[in-house]
Amino acid sequence: MRMIAAAGRVAGYIAAIMLAILTLLTVSDICGRFFFTRPIVGTTELTEYLLAIMAFFAIAWAAVKQRHIKVDLIMSRFPPRAQTIVDCITCLFSIGIYVIITWRLAMEGIDLQQLNLISAFLDVPKYPFYFIAALGAALLTLVTITTLIQYLAKVKGLKQ
Repeated sequence: MRMIAAAGRVAGYIAAIMLAILTLLTVSDICGRFFFTRPIVGTTELTEYLLAIMAFFAIAWAAVKQRHIKVDLIMSRFPPRAQTIVDCITCLFSIGIYVIITWRLAMEGIDLQQLNLISAFLDVPKYPFYFIAALGAALLTLVTITTLIQYLAKVKGLKQ
């Protein structure tokens, strides 16, 4: 479980680096466009790829930190055991969805690799970014499985 948490933290650092690169790229493109009338070619493509990496890795990091939004307006009125059971059910559904997302991203990456699709302006292959996003989704799945295990231990420890 510690390794998954450590991988989640690494994913958070990667997401932060991607955000910094995105910011520098956007500022450079705007400055080049207005001051030199020379925008950076392929900025839109790079932004799309970097956003995909950033989003999937940031989601995994947020799961490690347990910073996802949780509305407990109604659930806070239930006893702790019932709340934890609902959290377990939510984790189970989430794991199912994350597995499907991971699988589809990986399959799409394989398809794009076989088709040898490249980006329009920069001629960068598209498939590695799908595999990187699948890696982030797989990490999110592992973090959610770890969270489920913690909730199950908590349910077992709570008295009825």
